[in-house]
Amino acid sequence: MAKGKENIVRVQVTNTGQYLITLPRALAGALELNKGDEVLWIHHREGLILRRSKGGDAL
Repeated sequence: MAKGKENIVRVQVTNTGQYLITLPRALAGALELNKGDEVLWIHHREGLILRRSKGGDAL
């Protein structure tokens, strides 16, 4: 697999303590996420849980 810029997951922390996560298109597509979707990532003892609202509403 190519290691180009398009394969990088970028994580930024805002000044309010929120995380801004940028995913590669292939991964976002596999998770059925669209540009600008707001989701909640929950760290659980069994893994990472992705929770999103129905209809694209903000969480």
